Amino acid sequence: MLNHKSKIVFLGLSLWLLIAATAQAHVTPNVKLLTTREAVSRLLPANGKLFMKNVTLSPEQTEQLEAKGNWDGSDTEYQFFVSRDENHRVLRAAILMTEHSRHGPMVVAVGLSPEGKVTDAVLTDIQTEPMEWVGPLLRAHYLSSFQGKGAEIDLTLTDHWKQGTTEMAQAYAVLLANAVKRSAQLFELVFNAPER
Repeated sequence: MLNHKSKIVFLGLSLWLLIAATAQAHVTPNVKLLTTREAVSRLLPANGKLFMKNVTLSPEQTEQLEAKGNWDGSDTEYQFFVSRDENHRVLRAAILMTEHSRHGPMVVAVGLSPEGKVTDAVLTDIQTEPMEWVGPLLRAHYLSSFQGKGAEIDLTLTDHWKQGTTEMAQAYAVLLANAVKRSAQLFELVFNAPER
């Protein structure tokens, strides 16, 4: 049985934990824009043979990516969907890259050429609330602006993308750009190894 003082401490601690848990992240329900199958079908050519390449980053690879300044090293497991020709050469690869925000995760599917250049990118998952900020970017074909770019993608927004957008939309634009950049960086790390 708790005495009066213990009850007050217990209630105070419970209230503090509830407030702390609520303040950590404001996550709303997920919106599924595309399934993995739909995204892969859109990003990879129909004439190739589909393979999956599971990637587990070694500590050295994780350190190498973290040194680039836009990785946090929290995820070490990735999966590429790879389209290959009859000679086993890479025609194109796709990856679903998760980017975390205060309002929950979002997932960007990125198609990459054998040279590691972005062929296309699509948003597959996002929380309900951030759709308000990301929606205008999607309607303006923001993700298409990365086509032809590789691991050198600049995370600084140009004035073109700043005009007519809110600060929150601009923050999400940088997160989307980082998901695309990380995809290209990971492709470069994985596929520039001697064995393709």
